[in-house]
Amino acid sequence: MAALHCIVKLGGSAVTHKDCFESLKVEALQRAAGIVHALHRRGQRCIIVHGAGSFGHFQAKEFNVSKGSMEYSVDADYLRRGLCLTRLSVTKLNHLVTEELVKHGIPAVGISILSQELSPKHVVFLTDVDGIYDQPPDNPDAKLVDSIVTHLDGTFEPDVLTSALPHDITGGVKLKIQTATSIVAKSRGAVTVFICKLESESAEGACTQGEIRTGQGTKIFLAASTS
Repeated sequence: MAALHCIVKLGGSAVTHKDCFESLKVEALQRAAGIVHALHRRGQRCIIVHGAGSFGHFQAKEFNVSKGSMEYSVDADYLRRGLCLTRLSVTKLNHLVTEELVKHGIPAVGISILSQELSPKHVVFLTDVDGIYDQPPDNPDAKLVDSIVTHLDGTFEPDVLTSALPHDITGGVKLKIQTATSIVAKSRGAVTVFICKLESESAEGACTQGEIRTGQGTKIFLAASTS
């Protein structure tokens, strides 16, 4: 069996309208499926991971799911109902993503995440913006960060200012950066991470070739050793 080529993370904001309850971006999902089809056509094995977007976040926020049993003010039955509704909503999105991949001729099966046990050549985050900015992208002074250099201890530069939507309980851009730098550090630089816009020209190249065009994404890699 061929080695795992890459892991592709479809951002919740890239494939759903994150501020609108359980609202799918149909054309964006079709675009994503087309990119995965290109990988499949090349014989490049990949794992697709997707965010929840507007599926699950609203329920999790309403029922304080993120606080869990540590928050004593949360009624146990109320919390269990919230967990059920959140899981049901996220599963609904997983079915829609899998269905679209199958429509594109990809033998996709929805499973629990296994990517931490595998070693891809690279990981690609496909989002609704061009990459990581030095401050929230809705700020007119925001500039795209072409590269983020991380170290084995998990620290990285340059610094990035982040923000999150009020109903986003998954950490937003901040957690995305932490996850990406952690992947690079834990692999000791063997895995490079790319973050780019799903609708960009760089999206397919990032997945199939591990390359992005200048100004169309952010590359995250390990700092060169000074020893």
